[in-house]
Amino acid sequence: MTNHYHLALTTVDANLSRAMQRLNGEYAQWWNWRHDRVGHVFQARFNAQIVQDDSYLANVCRYIVLNPVRARMAAVPEAWPWSSYRAMTGLGPRPGFLDCSWLHRWAGPGGPTGGSGFRQFVRSVEGDDVRLSRDAILGDDEFVARFGPYRERAGPEIPRATGRRALAAIFQGAASRTARNAAVISPSTAFTMFSMSR
Repeated sequence: MTNHYHLALTTVDANLSRAMQRLNGEYAQWWNWRHDRVGHVFQARFNAQIVQDDSYLANVCRYIVLNPVRARMAAVPEAWPWSSYRAMTGLGPRPGFLDCSWLHRWAGPGGPTGGSGFRQFVRSVEGDDVRLSRDAILGDDEFVARFGPYRERAGPEIPRATGRRALAAIFQGAASRTARNAAVISPSTAFTMFSMSR
């Protein structure tokens, strides 16, 4: 998209926040350097959902590849140059980091790469008919229940402020860069990270 992107990925560790910070931060630095710009490159902080395999994950994948079609930026998913759709469906080369094996098994066999089943699944709806729940956990009742009291929160890693002061209070009296930096790293501005493993 023009100011954000969508990813469906599997993590081994509860380190999604750190990974997204690195990806977005390093890309933004490169982009700004290359185009002689400053500031944010992407629209906002990332939003994550925990998604159950099977039809839930397949629907998320379909939603993602149809996003440029719904936004009228491409006529068909395979026409969007920044999508993995062509690689997922065997219409183009697959980069090493892209694992489509689960999706191909779910969608059924079809050709040497198994991508025709997913192509058929994507074509089975009109672009405007694909919607996703904004719930933090997408899955059946049993899957959602596994996350207990955390299911109302926005993902598996949630920053939690603990006694955090307002910025104005932190920077009060910080007349120099050194004083500002010292105020930022003081213990009173620290936060804790809640992370939940599978």
